Amino acid sequence: MTDTLLWSCTLILGLIIVYHHVGYPVLLRYWANRKRQQSLHHHQVEEHSDFPELSIIIPTYNEAEVIAEKLRNLAFLDYPTHRFEVRIYDDGSQDDTLSIIHRTLQEADVKKLRVQVIANEVNQGKVAIINQAMRETSTELVLLSDASALISIDALKIVARHMRDASVGVVAASYQILTPGSEGEETYWRYQTNIKEMESVVGSTIGAHGALYCFRRSLFEELPENAINDDFILPMRIVAQGRRCIYDRDIVAVELEQASLTMDHQRRKRIAAGNVQQALMLTPLLNPKHGATAFNYISGKFLRVCMPLILVVFLLCTLLLSLHSWLAMVLLLGQILVYGLASIRALTPSAPWPKPVNLVHYLVSGHFANALGALRYLSGQENGRWQRVKLEAHHD
Repeated sequence: MTDTLLWSCTLILGLIIVYHHVGYPVLLRYWANRKRQQSLHHHQVEEHSDFPELSIIIPTYNEAEVIAEKLRNLAFLDYPTHRFEVRIYDDGSQDDTLSIIHRTLQEADVKKLRVQVIANEVNQGKVAIINQAMRETSTELVLLSDASALISIDALKIVARHMRDASVGVVAASYQILTPGSEGEETYWRYQTNIKEMESVVGSTIGAHGALYCFRRSLFEELPENAINDDFILPMRIVAQGRRCIYDRDIVAVELEQASLTMDHQRRKRIAAGNVQQALMLTPLLNPKHGATAFNYISGKFLRVCMPLILVVFLLCTLLLSLHSWLAMVLLLGQILVYGLASIRALTPSAPWPKPVNLVHYLVSGHFANALGALRYLSGQENGRWQRVKLEAHHD
């Protein structure tokens, strides 16, 4: 009886693991291709004389290294400058962010922008800044963008085109890292880009990236003060109201800050803590009434939250069964090989490992970061305050 229960548990967990990592992407690709074939209409960016008014909100905290390039980037966007405003909310920066902003605003090309700088003396956290901005912004269409992300020149026109569809509540940009911290990170973001695009085709993209996304202000719900992944909770609350979140890879946000292994690991731990939080906050998205969006959420984000625990239980089950089963022994040895390769790769980061080993390492280290992030959240060590991760150090 015990063996039967263990084998049942092992089989179910194994199927879930394979489904999340392989089955869901394959099924999603098939479904997206079917949807594309059913709708052969190819969207083009159209010129309109009635460009909607937009507000670009940029929260800043110690952004001296990147804020000047951000402002210059905004000055060259292909959108009538009188139809969008830039609102910079500085959250108590302790470097030269504010002085660089005011100096850059005097440059000839940047002067044409309508820019408001709101400086808070006391650091409140990004979530508080977003809530404040939404109380003070009057346009219906709002774009949130990181100071460290450059925006593709036609981004606002593409956003405006999507927002002419009343069923769309959020438009998310594709995210690219100028200097990835590792080959695994670069591959991961390419994978995420494909997944998000296919999610958008079949229903709604699950979450957005804080580098750049647009939403309707009338659908905004004030964020909880302790929200960690604001760029997930904010758009998915809008999706829960029955609107779609569209992902368009032609809208590009390029991350300027150079990534590193330490930076990537810290980021993934924080995202993982946020994943646990949002799984508790956004349980309505599990309701089948949301159709394809619920399917995407359960298969992707929700299972990712549970995956570290699933992997541990699967390992324990195969360990117990391996005492008198050759099949369980094979499964156990396979896991030991995978985790062993990932561990050796982690201990020798400068060694010239082949691409499959790098991918295995990035995948395993991601689940490890998920586990640490979940523990941090459940133990109350994670909050919604700014956390700047640099190449050499990590600052709260």
